[in-house]
Amino acid sequence: MNVYVSDARYVKAIKDYPELTLTSLEEAECVITGRYDKEKYHPSHRVVFIPFTGHNGIDIECLKEKKLMLFNTNVHSVFVAERALALTLALLGKIPAMHEKLRGGDWSNRFDEHRVPWVTLQDKVVGLYGYGAIGKALHEYINPLVKEVYTIDRGKDYGRASTVPDLETLASVVDVLVVAVPLTEHTQHSINATVLRHLQGYLINVGRGPIVDEEALYHSLKTHETKGFASDVWYHYPKDATPQAPSTTPLETFDNVVMSPHVAGFTDISTQRMIDDVFQTIVKIAQGDTSRALELNALSTVPFRK
Repeated sequence: MNVYVSDARYVKAIKDYPELTLTSLEEAECVITGRYDKEKYHPSHRVVFIPFTGHNGIDIECLKEKKLMLFNTNVHSVFVAERALALTLALLGKIPAMHEKLRGGDWSNRFDEHRVPWVTLQDKVVGLYGYGAIGKALHEYINPLVKEVYTIDRGKDYGRASTVPDLETLASVVDVLVVAVPLTEHTQHSINATVLRHLQGYLINVGRGPIVDEEALYHSLKTHETKGFASDVWYHYPKDATPQAPSTTPLETFDNVVMSPHVAGFTDISTQRMIDDVFQTIVKIAQGDTSRALELNALSTVPFRK
């Protein structure tokens, strides 16, 4: 199968797959990209393969019109779940704030009656907003620690997780709410002021930035309605090496905010696993196995980002 990809890591790795031929965009049957619309389309195209999970850079209507198949990979979900756990422990454990103080010799009121304890996950109730690959992996990670795990009942198998009917109820029954849903027209700004008022706890985001209403989040943190926030996903991203604040609001000024630069899926071993999964799947597609194709009509409309 003729494959087009511009990422140098994939260009190098495709040499290990003799069934696949690196070619130009104009001649490719399979295009590996996270951004696709009519401007990239050529009649030879049959398959668009997202080398990660999110499809908000793909013009779904274009794919439907041109009768193209869409694939993605989620083998890195276990690492995103691990990052979610790390962010949770860092936030509740007050690790970044205490670290910064101790760098200057401040022992965080160790010998003072006002000494503030860190917060343990033990005996806490955690809510998973999204119970896909990331949510399932995170549930396995935290299960030995927490009191109970809740998620929203959407008629699927939730294993040992308890279920509630909607997001507001989920927020109201948990101490920690982890966002792990994709960005769609339904989830954008779904964590709004109302949900945050129900939460009264800690919020972790490894889904997409705009799932959480930016202004509502800032107000909730400023008024101490939300006890803390940790995130790996943001509202504003740099186009080059120029410094770029991730939010319009000064979230970085709060001691109870932990920030990570969208690296949850980027570990010392995740990239190779993703490359292998992409190419192994394309080989199967070339052999006629398209069982992993995403159902385009089942995908929720997303705020398409070019």
